[in-house]
Amino acid sequence: MAFTLDDLAAYYAQLPEAGGLDSRCEMFVPGGLNDQTVLDLACRRGKGAYKLSDHVGPAGHVIGIDWRKPFIERAREGEAHAVEKNKLTESNMEFVVAYPEMIDQIGIEEGSLDYVYVNSALNLFYDPAYVIKLIGRLLVPGGKLVCQTVLATTPRDKKVIAEARAIGNVVQAAPNRKNFALWLHNAGMDMPTYETLEARPIQPCDAVAADGQAPIVETDEEARFTSCVVNVEKLGGFDYQAFLLKDMSDFR
Repeated sequence: MAFTLDDLAAYYAQLPEAGGLDSRCEMFVPGGLNDQTVLDLACRRGKGAYKLSDHVGPAGHVIGIDWRKPFIERAREGEAHAVEKNKLTESNMEFVVAYPEMIDQIGIEEGSLDYVYVNSALNLFYDPAYVIKLIGRLLVPGGKLVCQTVLATTPRDKKVIAEARAIGNVVQAAPNRKNFALWLHNAGMDMPTYETLEARPIQPCDAVAADGQAPIVETDEEARFTSCVVNVEKLGGFDYQAFLLKDMSDFR
């Protein structure tokens, strides 16, 4: 690892407590989750984990992870109500305070997760490429990552990305989709598929913080962004060069 625990603590402490993409935090849950072990990464106050709990059923298990202790406390407070609402006899959930870059150090075994969900938070992780590599290790063969995120369809200015991450603008912090695909390739994941969520391009002003609109990096960069759901399986990897040559007309 190219970072320390102190690095993570300092970085996440300066992020806005809450934020993401305006009005686009609805969780997209596929079918077939019954009896599955699921990780909800950056689970916030637990609403998504409660929904996943209903989908996996009594024989499944949901792990909600967030670095914000108050959020995890709120998630735990609502757990009993979720159990009752989901008609479970006992909880199939657990909530853990942890940094995304340390999900391999909290008792999750390699090759034990069937499904990982990340909702609108990946771009603000300290090291998103490293987190995706960890996810690849923790997923079972054939396991799935679903990431609701913002990606750039144009080349990015690394300085702007760094500044956007520091102020918590999830849109301007977005990587180019080709760089994102390279992260997946390096994690042993398969060719990603994308479902665009917005007909119009996403703008930096669409990023939100707890008290309203997130700060925006002033720049001359002419980047274009799209809000999308990325679905990818752990099937042994894909040919990244072929990906670069492929016509991604459905993702323009």
